[in-house]
Amino acid sequence: MSGLDYRNKVILAPMVRAGTLPLRLLSLDYGADIVYCEELIDWKLIRSARKVNDALGTVDFVDQTDGTVVFRTCDQEKGKVVLQIGTCSPERALAVAMKVKDDVAAIDVNMGCPKEFSLKGGMGAALLSKPDLACAIISTLSSNLSIPVTCKIRVLSSVEETLQLCKRLEASGAAAIAIHGRRIDERPQHMNRNQEIAQVARGLSIPVIANGGSKEITCHSDIEKFRVACGASSVMLGRVAQKDCTIFRRDRLPSVNPPLRAEGDGRADLETRWKALEPLIHDYLVYSVRYASPGPNVKYCIQAMLKDLQETPMGKKFLEAQTLLQICDIWGMGEFCRLSEEQQQVRRGLSCHSPPAYVPQVVRMVRDGMEEDFKPKKKKTSNNNSDGDCDTATTRKSEDSSECPLVELHVAFLRSLYKEDRDLPKTQLLGISRKRHLVQPKYRTEQVDKLFRSEVLFNGQKYTSTYWEKNKRAAEQGAALVCLVSIGAVEPSGHALTLHTRF
Repeated sequence: MSGLDYRNKVILAPMVRAGTLPLRLLSLDYGADIVYCEELIDWKLIRSARKVNDALGTVDFVDQTDGTVVFRTCDQEKGKVVLQIGTCSPERALAVAMKVKDDVAAIDVNMGCPKEFSLKGGMGAALLSKPDLACAIISTLSSNLSIPVTCKIRVLSSVEETLQLCKRLEASGAAAIAIHGRRIDERPQHMNRNQEIAQVARGLSIPVIANGGSKEITCHSDIEKFRVACGASSVMLGRVAQKDCTIFRRDRLPSVNPPLRAEGDGRADLETRWKALEPLIHDYLVYSVRYASPGPNVKYCIQAMLKDLQETPMGKKFLEAQTLLQICDIWGMGEFCRLSEEQQQVRRGLSCHSPPAYVPQVVRMVRDGMEEDFKPKKKKTSNNNSDGDCDTATTRKSEDSSECPLVELHVAFLRSLYKEDRDLPKTQLLGISRKRHLVQPKYRTEQVDKLFRSEVLFNGQKYTSTYWEKNKRAAEQGAALVCLVSIGAVEPSGHALTLHTRF
C-alpha cells in the first residue's frame, strides 16, 4: 500500500458543514499538509454518481435522488484530501471506497462522533463499543484498496481499553489512527487527555494523530507543543482551524480575532479585528464563489470566523444575508460573485443574458417509502384561477396522501423585504387557501443542530427551500415562499437569486 505519509503532518480535521472544498483549499494554502472532508454517510455516497464538472473544474459526486452535491473535489487538493465515511457496514463502506478511491488520497472511518444521529445509526462513537465490527470495516477496506485506510476514535474509559482497541485496528490494516483526547460523554470544555494519547501512541507502530487540542493552540508554535505533549506523530486541528485557518501558517502569531475586551477603546478594537479578518474572509469567499458553494454553508463558516463580532452592526448585517451574493456584497465582492456566476453559466452552455428559470423544480417523489424521479405536470389555466395554480380538481384528493411530490427551490426568505405582517408568505398562502376553499397549509419542520428547515403541504403538493434557517418561524416562511413562487402568486425577483443548481 502506498500513498499518504501520516508522520510529521498538520491536518485539517473532518468537520460537519465546514470541511467542504473552500475551507480545505484555504487550509492547504495556509500550510496544512492533509485535509479531511466532512463526514459523509455511506448511503448518500452509494446513491451518488460521479460527474466531471467542466464548468467548475471539479469532480462531483451527485446524489441522484435530489441532485445535491455530496462531495466535490479538484486537482488542487489531489493527493492530500481524505474522505471520511460514516458507516456501520463493511459492505457499504467498501462500496463507497471503490467509488471514490481514484479521487481521494485515503479513506477514514469515523469512530468518534458522539452525536445522537451517529449513535442511533450505529456509526461514529457507537463503533467503539463494537470492536469486532469496527475491525471488520477496517479489514474489509484495507484488504481491497491500494490507498491508506485510517480511523478516528475517542479515548475509552481507560488507557488499557483504548490501547487494546487501537492494537486490533492496527492489526486489521489501519495505516494511522487519529485519537481525540476526550471520552464520548465529554465536550470541548473538558480537558483533553493528552497523556492518555501519549501512552497509547507508545504502544503502537503506526502513526498516531493527536486531536482535541484547540483550547491549547493559539499560534502555530503551539501545534508542536501539543504534538510533543501527546507523544504523537502528527496533529489534527478542528475548531481552532474552523475559526481561523491561518493557524496553519508557520509565521502565524496569536489569533487575529481574540474575544471582545471589556476594557480599553472598544471601537478601535473592533476596527482592528475587522481589518485583520478581511484577508481571511476574502480568500474564503474567493474559493466559495469559484466552486459555487451553497450560501448557507458559506454563512455557517464565516459565522465561526466572526465569533462575537456577529453582535456588532456589521455582524448583524451579515446575519441577515442568506445567499452567497448577499454575503459577498457585504465584503465588497458582489460584482466578483455576479461575474463569476455568469461565467459559470456560459461554461455550462447557458446564455448569461437569458432570464433565470425560476420555475418549480420537483426533485423527488416519495411513494411507499421509495424515492423515484418525478416530472411536474404542466400548469392548466382557468378563468377561476387568477393566481396560476394547477387545476385544484386534479390535486386536492392527494391532500392527505403520502404520495405528494416535493418541490424544492433555492429561494431565500428575507424578513427585511416585508414591511407588514400581512405581507408575510405564510399569511399570503393562508389567504389563498381560504379564498379557494382549500385545506389550510400544513407545516412540518426538521431541526439539525441549531438550524431549521420546513416543508409545507398545500393543495396536494409539498414545498421546501434549500435554505436552512436559524429558527422555526423563518423556516416555515421560507417553505411558504417556495409555494407562492411555484404557483405564480409572487414574483421570484428579490427572493430567489439562483435556482437550486444540480451540476
